[in-house]
Amino acid sequence: MSVHYTQSLVADSQTQKTHKTRKTHKTRKTQKTQKTQKTHKTRKTHKTHKTHKTHKTHKTHKTHKTHKTCKTQKTQKTQKTHKTRKTHKTHKTHKTHKTHKTHNIPTIYIITPTYGRPAHMADMTRLASTLMLVKNIKWIVAEDGDNYNPFIKDLLEHSGIPFVYVLAKMPVKYRATNNEPRGVAGRLAGLQWVREHYAEGVVYFADDDNSYDIRIFEEMRWTHGVSMWPVGLVTALGVSTPILQDGKWIDWYDGWIAKRKYAVDMAGFAVSVKLLNEVSTANLLVRASLRIDSLPLSLYVSRNAVGSPVCECNKVYVWHTQTRVKHTVTVHTLEKSKYDSTNLRELWKFMV
Repeated sequence: MSVHYTQSLVADSQTQKTHKTRKTHKTRKTQKTQKTQKTHKTRKTHKTHKTHKTHKTHKTHKTHKTHKTCKTQKTQKTQKTHKTRKTHKTHKTHKTHKTHKTHNIPTIYIITPTYGRPAHMADMTRLASTLMLVKNIKWIVAEDGDNYNPFIKDLLEHSGIPFVYVLAKMPVKYRATNNEPRGVAGRLAGLQWVREHYAEGVVYFADDDNSYDIRIFEEMRWTHGVSMWPVGLVTALGVSTPILQDGKWIDWYDGWIAKRKYAVDMAGFAVSVKLLNEVSTANLLVRASLRIDSLPLSLYVSRNAVGSPVCECNKVYVWHTQTRVKHTVTVHTLEKSKYDSTNLRELWKFMV
């Protein structure tokens, strides 16, 4: 029994020892596992920390990138602003240059004699529409009458063209005569106004019933002394012009030459203001038979001194179209009293 017991004790001891060993192994294993887990946890923590650090770095990078983007955008915006300012400055400069260019070109003083008639507003409207396209002009409109025409005045103001509106009634003694000098009083009034106010520029007589290519104004603008050019639809010959050969004036082509030294149409010449002021006696004659060439004649300019700006006189930039109103009777029917309370009464005033 004792042996058995002993053996039992030994066995138990051994068992316990084994158990203890196993427990130790288990403990060691557990500790090792725990240590491993702790290591893993630590590594995981480190990894997490590293991840956090990476996230933080990414966030920083993102922030840096954002800052860089903002800075870039700000720089681009600044550059764009600078570019815009530079562009605005350039536009402003161009505008200034354009203004300077307009101020540096000679002014044309366009004298237009006019009078009341059914085609009055039609002719003046057409001429105004043409002159609106011409730079640096002054329009001197001379009305043959005792009063200003409110419709003409409204047209002049609406056109935006710098203008002077004067009254220049034909003297009574010249009315109701054969071949009355219509328009001469208005032209004389315009010449007087230019002489009183200006020392430089160019004077041109533009009748309101003619048709004009705007190139004629740019051609005449640089006149020094007197310049002349062709005019279309004049007399039965169809054109009035100087005849040139090898660039020299040899004769005149016109349906009415008579004894005129300058067989030129009123729409076919321009005179410099400087020359006009130098020869104070130069003027238009009122007599119908001499009124057209009396101004260039009185300026004492020789033929060789007369300029021809329009391409050697081989182009026509102005025509005598002369509006014809065929149905004047229809217009006069608007006078009937039955139209007093209608719009036709105002239209009658406008037309007549």
